Amino acid sequence: MTTAGTESRPVDPVDLLRRRDIGYMHLGPGQRLIALSPDKSRAAFLMHRADPSTNCYCVALMVLDLGGAAPPRILDQGDDLLMEAVTMRGMEVEYGLPRPLLPSWSPDGKRVAYLRKADGLAQIAEVTLADGNSRQLSHSPVGVEQFAWDAAGTGFVYRDRPARLAARAAIRQEGDKGYLVDDRILPYAGTTPAIRAPLPQELHHITGDGAFTELVTANDRACLDAARANERAASGAPQLMPSGWTLAKTQAVPGSYSSPTYMVATRPDGRKLPCDDPACRGSLFADIEGAWESDRPGEFIYLKRDGWGASQYGLYLWKAGQAPRRLLLTDDLLLGCESLGARLLCAREQALRPRHLVTIELRHGAHVEELFDPNADYLALAQPHVERLRWRNAHGQESFGDLILPARPVPGRKLPLVVVQYVSRGFLRGGTGDEYPIPAFVQNGFAVLSFHKPSPLFAVEGNDGTLASILPRLNEDWADRRNIHSSLMAGLDLVLARGDIDAQRIGISGVSDGSTTVQFGLINSPGLFRAASIGSCCVDPTAMMIYGGSGLARERTAWGYPPVFGPGSQKWQPLALAHNPSSLMAPLLMQLADSEFIVAMETLAAYEKAGRPIEARIFPQEHHLKAQPRHRLDLYCRNLRWFGFWLDQPIASGTCRADIEDYVRWTDMKAHAAKSD
Repeated sequence: MTTAGTESRPVDPVDLLRRRDIGYMHLGPGQRLIALSPDKSRAAFLMHRADPSTNCYCVALMVLDLGGAAPPRILDQGDDLLMEAVTMRGMEVEYGLPRPLLPSWSPDGKRVAYLRKADGLAQIAEVTLADGNSRQLSHSPVGVEQFAWDAAGTGFVYRDRPARLAARAAIRQEGDKGYLVDDRILPYAGTTPAIRAPLPQELHHITGDGAFTELVTANDRACLDAARANERAASGAPQLMPSGWTLAKTQAVPGSYSSPTYMVATRPDGRKLPCDDPACRGSLFADIEGAWESDRPGEFIYLKRDGWGASQYGLYLWKAGQAPRRLLLTDDLLLGCESLGARLLCAREQALRPRHLVTIELRHGAHVEELFDPNADYLALAQPHVERLRWRNAHGQESFGDLILPARPVPGRKLPLVVVQYVSRGFLRGGTGDEYPIPAFVQNGFAVLSFHKPSPLFAVEGNDGTLASILPRLNEDWADRRNIHSSLMAGLDLVLARGDIDAQRIGISGVSDGSTTVQFGLINSPGLFRAASIGSCCVDPTAMMIYGGSGLARERTAWGYPPVFGPGSQKWQPLALAHNPSSLMAPLLMQLADSEFIVAMETLAAYEKAGRPIEARIFPQEHHLKAQPRHRLDLYCRNLRWFGFWLDQPIASGTCRADIEDYVRWTDMKAHAAKSD
């Protein structure tokens, strides 16, 4: 704690990198995070921390006594994150995503099992609470995909995909005669064909004494299926409660991707009680993200996106057959919640506070009690000032973001501003992709607008609700990009109207979809942004329709993208920097994964031809979301220095020391660009 007469030290980029994360920072809606013991007296969860000195992550299996009788306990440890491939266009693709992992308690509450990384693969590890003894039980040659305790409650049933080995062997053999160029070839990622998905699954059984067998009973299979259905708190599948009641999130228009949803409770006698109240309804962009039974049969708690532009979370109590009652409306991010009967256990994030565990009382005014904060030391650091902003775009759509300002700005001195995107919920760390250290920018004298991308509400109106109808609407004359840009411009107008922001020193940043917002902003608001930085690049004709491969080209054509050549190709102009005058090309930093670098070439070549300031960096063995701790720290630091240089703001960070080579190179860029203007 800070003592009288002392100043809290500022937040350094390494402070952000070294936060202890309960689960992955970008957890999906409804994704479960915490495993309760059978008697609900303890909670198990996984926590990790980046270590740039080793370029690895420390992973810990934690157990927390919910009654507070014992301090949090590290039950087991690992030395790196488990990553998972995603399926895109029918192919297995590495994306840079850590696997969301949920521990599992034995039925007797004496052991906890989880997936631990061993020789690069996910294997089942079991830990005994009494003595902390840990043992690896599975030895899958391709890694365990899903596991559960068996029907007897003493062993495990799991699924994996050994066919992956045969698929890899077949690709190697195909290489002897040359790879056939088809939709398996993703040129931006390399020349080796991707593996088609899904591969067939195989089920295996590990008995209580650790013996391996292929004998999997129907009851064992049911345990595994139940574990999969239980991964999300409101998946839509009916949830059977201990009281015998069933709760389901149901589509108002079955089969429609954009259908509203509502809650339906079913009594033990089979009678259905739907909730027709508007507060019980979710939507595609403001859905119900979790639902649980309270300590009273037939009474349920549910959590949904709520408030202005779905910027908040509403916690509701619903007695089946009655109107729901809202207990809580908060700007905080609540996730991974579990029912403790009369309380709800949740992970919570606040704008200036990393994830921590709390309980919310259901009977006493939604009182919030803190249980465990793995980052209590972070609260002792000097914190900036944050304001939640709300506005409407030109189409009347509700939009929001957060303005983060120095706690003690210099009176009369206007601040440079950096836009960070594109989700502004929870802890304001580094934006989507976590490459832009918001608190460190502010500690160095910047203001930051953390901009939340508006949902494409217009695209689901007046059609049949299928993706085939929605996606072309998004890209018709780049309607979604224009909607996002309109919200961003209205937000910037609101910020600039304050009078404390320097309109001549605005930068913009983004990763993934945020990168596309950067492109569109540079082209459609000429001269507004003095510098830009992107962590992926770019939605260009060659990137989408050539370097992405034939599968991506067919997909984007179906989405309404223009052709790369010939009639209609001029429609790329509002989005592709390479198809615009060099005067729109603000100084641009591109920090790219090696698996995606090639799709940046059209923009890079256009900048170089025009003599405009550009710097591209390639980070080896990375994917769309960069994960290596050393790379993440370097991304933080270079982004600080880049915007410091181009927005004329000195950077004083203990970790991010001045780089004389960067300074000389960027000074030469600036001088060359000045001669060309």
